[in-house]
Amino acid sequence: MIILASKSPRRREILHSLGIKFEILDIDADESVTEPLPPAEYVSVIAKRKAVIAVNIFLKKYSQKNSTIIAADTVVEIGGKILGKPKDKQDAFDMLKSLEGKRHSVYTGLCVVFIKDGGVEYIEDCCRTEVYFKPLTDAEIEEYINTPEPYDKAGAYAIQGDSGKLIERIDGDYTNVVGLPVDRVVAMLDNNEKSKSHEDGARSYFVSQSARDTVRKRQAEGIAAARERGVHLGRPIKKPPENFGKVVKQWEEGKLHISKVLKKTGLKEATFYNRLREYRRLEKE
Repeated sequence: MIILASKSPRRREILHSLGIKFEILDIDADESVTEPLPPAEYVSVIAKRKAVIAVNIFLKKYSQKNSTIIAADTVVEIGGKILGKPKDKQDAFDMLKSLEGKRHSVYTGLCVVFIKDGGVEYIEDCCRTEVYFKPLTDAEIEEYINTPEPYDKAGAYAIQGDSGKLIERIDGDYTNVVGLPVDRVVAMLDNNEKSKSHEDGARSYFVSQSARDTVRKRQAEGIAAARERGVHLGRPIKKPPENFGKVVKQWEEGKLHISKVLKKTGLKEATFYNRLREYRRLEKE
């Protein structure tokens, strides 16, 4: 059983696109912190907090004790200030005014919990994407905040919606800006102990290859739609290291942990995932 601990319809839609069955667990978590934190740490703390609440509810509510829970938290950060969801129309205006004509970062903290035979394992990760807003007039901001779209979104905008026309470009994972970085979630599921090699050497995955292909197709459709609205997605990515394909294959087969992959390729984690997406795109061409 897979459970999504989120009220976000965007996350539900993204997870549904993976082609796996899951249940929804609506939770209410306190998103305040006692002291200022860097955005990556902040979203990780809140995602873990949501996951812990979801685990406690699950263990009380369900008789089945083997399950996987996915929790996430997304924020926008600009100039050291973290932007969550706007409280009202003025708050939405102020957020968009602070973003217009500038670059900001979108962070999503992920916490995937594996519950098996009474044991609970928490796996955490964080994804960052850079977003560049076009210069906007007050009238353009007013027009946008007079729609329902901004009011349940971090930073008061949705890249997959009408705000796409407000955005000039992004560098990084498109689905991270939507609210759930698909590639990162799939990697976390597949690299867990449940999907390690069997005794006969075979390897199973949470997400089927056909589902992965569907996800990539829908990602491509989302990216194409964003480009039609004038959004430029990503700066040119450098050619992967010569051993990249071999290392990726070993990683996908479960023979290498991500830490060893990064060591062998000499890449940072965020760079590795960017190169991986480009590598897979080039493979298809």
